[in-house]
Amino acid sequence: GFVGNILLKFYESVAGYIVDLLKGELAAVEDAAIDLGHVFGVLDYAEYGGAPLLGLGGVSIICHGGSPPKAIQNAVSVAARAVRAGLVEHSAKELNL
Repeated sequence: GFVGNILLKFYESVAGYIVDLLKGELAAVEDAAIDLGHVFGVLDYAEYGGAPLLGLGGVSIICHGGSPPKAIQNAVSVAARAVRAGLVEHSAKELNL
């Protein structure tokens, strides 16, 4: 819903800021022996694809409107994993619905 969309937009902006900050700082270090590929991967929203939209009685993953193909592919994978894991049933059970 509305709050989920706000959180998704916030995460995207913070992740982008952190990536840009790290790139800028490390550009000044000539022999930075740090592999930031993993760090950037964790911060890249396209790695996750999207976020579950809860309360629908089914699995629905929302994505950013400008999501690249990689993000859409990962969102479909997230949806498939949610179905296999029984996300809806497990959530309903935990919330006593």
